[in-house]
Amino acid sequence: MASTTSSPDPRRWFTLAIVLIGFLMILIDTTVVNVSIPTLVKDLGASLSDIEWIVSGYSLTFAAFLITFGRLGDLFGRRLFFLLGLGLFGIASLFCGESHTAAQLIGFRLLQGAGGAMISPSVLSIISSTFKGRERAIAFGSFGAVSGIAVALGPVLGGYFTTYQTWRWVFRINIPVAIIGILLGLFYIKESRDTQSQKVDLLGMLLSAISFLFIVFSLIEGETYGWWHQATAFSFGNFTWPASYSLSVIPITAVAGIVFFILFVISQSIKTKRQTSPAVDILLFRSNAFRYGLIALAVIALGEFSSLFTLPIFLQNILGFSPLKSGYATLPLALAAP
Repeated sequence: MASTTSSPDPRRWFTLAIVLIGFLMILIDTTVVNVSIPTLVKDLGASLSDIEWIVSGYSLTFAAFLITFGRLGDLFGRRLFFLLGLGLFGIASLFCGESHTAAQLIGFRLLQGAGGAMISPSVLSIISSTFKGRERAIAFGSFGAVSGIAVALGPVLGGYFTTYQTWRWVFRINIPVAIIGILLGLFYIKESRDTQSQKVDLLGMLLSAISFLFIVFSLIEGETYGWWHQATAFSFGNFTWPASYSLSVIPITAVAGIVFFILFVISQSIKTKRQTSPAVDILLFRSNAFRYGLIALAVIALGEFSSLFTLPIFLQNILGFSPLKSGYATLPLALAAP
């Protein structure tokens, strides 16, 4: 009688190496730019608000589309979205490296974040579908180790390229990594999908993306446009916030972000109760471990990434450190992150 247990994929460890390299690349880009900030200010004439968008814009689109692309990857193919994410990330990195204005760099950083949002959930899903039992624990352990390595490598790599080459190589280095990842992924990663449901929560995806956009915009641009009273008139395209208004646009966008987030939570609660394929299963939040784990991660991220944003500016502009030396100086903070 033949065994019904399927044999493990002999290519599974190659699969793990490929997806972890892609994951390492997108994580490094969350911090690699930070030590280049003073140089970017000089070369591109960037303002503090521009710099905040260059650093945080990547995280904005990454977070805004993470749920969306994760769900679409489950439905239409995790390998497909991993490879598409690598392609988009590589193209965005190419244009980031060729940017000549702060506005151009911000736009392509936003595109990078969208590529990262395709890659990150695909990595977790591919690992989960490829490995079983004890091997799955080893694979996820490797995933966690890569997260710590990326935070440590980002400032050092950014400092090296900025000191000895140019800040543009901070982005250009991603291009060969993305190309190699795509070529190897086509041969070594097996396609997998969620066959239990074919429904897409378009409303939930839209509400989550809009809420993140408004909230992050308010936090970044509050100093520029005024937290309450208007300091600078906001303009977008042909629309300009009237100069006669004493109220800044920031309270409006902040409230809008909160409202859209509440609507997102309500929609997910209803869909979870009806079991109609929500983008986020609200029942997860009944777990104390899940809730407190998210809170702990949020506190760590607030402290870590705010420090990695401000420290390089202080070290280089006030203490006169080189970009590479400031990268080494932030290394203890990164090493403590895991």
